[in-house]
Amino acid sequence: MVYNPSTVVNLPAEKGNAAVSAFYQPITDWVWENIDQKELGITEKGKGYVTTYGNNDYYFGTSAFQNNVDLRVGKYTEQYAKGYTKEDGTLMSNAEILDLVMSRLPHAFMIGLEVAYPDATPVDNMEVIYTVNFEAYNNSNIGYTIQYEVIGKGEFKYIEGSLKLR
Repeated sequence: MVYNPSTVVNLPAEKGNAAVSAFYQPITDWVWENIDQKELGITEKGKGYVTTYGNNDYYFGTSAFQNNVDLRVGKYTEQYAKGYTKEDGTLMSNAEILDLVMSRLPHAFMIGLEVAYPDATPVDNMEVIYTVNFEAYNNSNIGYTIQYEVIGKGEFKYIEGSLKLR
């Protein structure tokens, strides 16, 4: 048997699952600190991408409450329409919002992995891959997978094209 430190991270959409919530909460915290506060100057949760309760966001769509990614496009504009408004003052189309959110997800899961696995390390002459299986919600749960290569201690790089339906 050959040693393989690659890891599979399963994030079931189980409300109340503390381990899954612990993975998603740092992602929402990152949105609050880096997007809402630093980038937008928002000082009160619920006024930007992060909800009033502070346990889910509509920048990436991650929820430490439901333990999934919310892909219901209407929720994004309901939470923070300004973030999805074009320069001409019209809202982005549902397809445009969904494309934008999907393009952001690789960054979201990298944040979660960096917090959850700070000691992950590369191994000489071997690709160390972390595969994340997660659920997205769009009126029913949909399984997705995404992969990252460990490139430094606690550092992950998204493997292009790996975000896909399971």
